[in-house]
Amino acid sequence: MANPNPSPATRFKPNQSGNPGGRPKQLAALRELARQHTDEAIEGLIGVARDPKQPGSTRVAAWREILDRGWGRPIQEHQVHAMVEQTEKEETPIRQYLDYDAIRKARAKSRAKEPA
Repeated sequence: MANPNPSPATRFKPNQSGNPGGRPKQLAALRELARQHTDEAIEGLIGVARDPKQPGSTRVAAWREILDRGWGRPIQEHQVHAMVEQTEKEETPIRQYLDYDAIRKARAKSRAKEPA
């Protein structure tokens, strides 16, 4: 896990990139080489997916890869429950995006469900 409080000497300076050289050029070359074999790779995946001699899990994995390439991966939804308190003394940039009415309603609804 990264250090949440790096020393001032190791922090990035203002207007200084954390990656001044950009992405390595070899990645672009590798990506292009892989893209040249896209048709063959898809045909290979289809062959595996349709092969009854392959284990079911292998066939399902091949179909999943085919569908992910064609349609994209399914959207994953996450629910986040958080308690947010507003103080008049402290204003942070994120506070401008919070819907305090929705937070109050959710808090009241939560309290109504609690046993008395």
